[in-house]
Amino acid sequence: MPKALRSIGGILLAMGLFAFAVGGWSIWSDRQFAENGVQATGTVVSFEQRRVKRSNSRGYRTMYRPVVTFDGQDGAEYRFVGQAGSSSPAYAIGERVNVIYDPWSPDDAIIDDFGSRQKAPLIFLGVGLIVGGIGAVLVYFFLRRQRLNAQLKASGMLVYAQYVDCERNRRTKVNGRSPYVVSVQGTHPTTGQSTTFESPPIWINLSAVLKGKTVPVRIDPSNPKHYFVDLSQWISEDKLA
Repeated sequence: MPKALRSIGGILLAMGLFAFAVGGWSIWSDRQFAENGVQATGTVVSFEQRRVKRSNSRGYRTMYRPVVTFDGQDGAEYRFVGQAGSSSPAYAIGERVNVIYDPWSPDDAIIDDFGSRQKAPLIFLGVGLIVGGIGAVLVYFFLRRQRLNAQLKASGMLVYAQYVDCERNRRTKVNGRSPYVVSVQGTHPTTGQSTTFESPPIWINLSAVLKGKTVPVRIDPSNPKHYFVDLSQWISEDKLA
């Protein structure tokens, strides 16, 4: 599905780039905070509990985020809630933890460990790489197919094949609809064998139009698998699936 590949690939690529950008910005922001912040030692005094819906929609689970107190440079005690949550308490009450805080706004503080500082950014980076990579591959194959078709239209060997049928491809659906595929049969100029050629997917049924007719096919003589069933005289570009 050329257009489907383009659309899905473009969406995934954009989502991947966005997630990667968020992860990269988070890492940069964290480094800036660590470089400009002040270190202190804090104490876990309690946990903030929050019920969240499970991803499989089967009930809820409780997430725990540590509540930490520490003494600032001015001698005052400050309290904050850790950014990273977990399904079970990651610290013990009374446990000492390293803290980084903004000297101009001591309430703006984080626990200085991997889970609090790097876990979320790395997840965004990983998701960005995977989703964006899949999108890039889909877009690549779409562009490759388009380039190959353009080359075949311009310089492919022209043969005429007899129309066979125009049927829906039930294995493929786009928004609940299955496109049509035109099948034609002719002698392949390279192999000399009778070959069935299939058109790109289309959104209209050309059975009545093509019955009893021959259809132009552009073939790459150097590669028998590369061909293009040219339906341009019967349908417009917007009817391609």
